[in-house]
Amino acid sequence: MRKIGILLAAGAIASLAACADSSDDAATQDPAADTTMEPGAMEGEGMAQGGMSDTDMTGAMAGDAMSEDTAAMNGSAAGEGADAGALGEATGKTAMAELKGADGTVHGRATLTEYANGIEVATELMEVPSGTHGLHIHQTGTCTAPDFTSAGGHWNPTNEPHPQHKGDLGNVTIGSNGSGELTATIEGVTLDGSEMPVMDDDGSAMILHTGMDDLESQPSGDAGARLACGGISMN
Repeated sequence: MRKIGILLAAGAIASLAACADSSDDAATQDPAADTTMEPGAMEGEGMAQGGMSDTDMTGAMAGDAMSEDTAAMNGSAAGEGADAGALGEATGKTAMAELKGADGTVHGRATLTEYANGIEVATELMEVPSGTHGLHIHQTGTCTAPDFTSAGGHWNPTNEPHPQHKGDLGNVTIGSNGSGELTATIEGVTLDGSEMPVMDDDGSAMILHTGMDDLESQPSGDAGARLACGGISMN
């Protein structure tokens, strides 16, 4: 009987030891213990590897969308995405226009520079009501106050719909100080050459409108009345 009791006690001790070992192994091999990561750690690792968190990425995408919208509203087919460098070498020919209101107030000056493949129109405006204003080249170089309708419609030698007119320069944003500027390029035209000259038989004029060109409405973008006009002349 004493031997049987000793054997039973030894068996019980061995069983307890085995259970303890199993618990230790389970704790060591628990997948949750090995793979669970705090959310903050995951976010930090993602930022370290990718350089931008989900929040930052969303903000950047929203910013890009806003930039595209702004560019679309201020641009036009005539000058969109182009610069003078894309027009080739300057020919040495320039022209200018001084934009005046019906009362004679000077509201802006434009410099037109001819290149091998087109022209650049750089306009500086002053004493203009703040907001967004359409700016175009019109087909006749006559500015008769008070409404300047003598300048005719948009300069459109290729007979395209708005805003694909060669004279569609886009919109200029005027700040609270009454000033603003816009530079646009027009490909495939000349100042006074044989191919689509701005200075044709009846000349051309720069017109600043009271409102924004919506770049859609026909025939001229619904930009409102003509605030200032300037006949273009060669230098």
